[in-house]
Amino acid sequence: MRLCLRMDGILLQTTRSIRALIGVATEGSPPEDVEIAYRALRDQWAAAEREAMRGTSDPVIRFDARAAAVLGAAYRPVLHVLCSGKGLRSEDVELAQRSSGWLNLAYEALQAGDQANVERCLKMASTLVADERDAPESLPPA
Repeated sequence: MRLCLRMDGILLQTTRSIRALIGVATEGSPPEDVEIAYRALRDQWAAAEREAMRGTSDPVIRFDARAAAVLGAAYRPVLHVLCSGKGLRSEDVELAQRSSGWLNLAYEALQAGDQANVERCLKMASTLVADERDAPESLPPA
């Protein structure tokens, strides 16, 4: 049985904010605008991490918060480079791409109602970020 999910929570907000910040940073906006956008996004990440730590029995809400927290952690290096005015290299985006792939698989598993696979994919995405940042305490529980 496939779930019909309406995802409009913190994951969607975080995704939109990441895209907006990438746009602002790459279009040569004033540094103040980039800094304001980056601070707002960091606040969203912090909210996602708090929500992920809080836990809930609703699998969609739990997925939403955990995926947003992992996505934020995966994109931090990319956004840090962009916000510092440096040129983005392919290795800068590798972590974000690999983590996003696992998050996509987790979302597909959530739609299919396969909670075990959701957990496995979220754990893989979290592990990639933790390995890269060497700071697993800042990640949501897997």
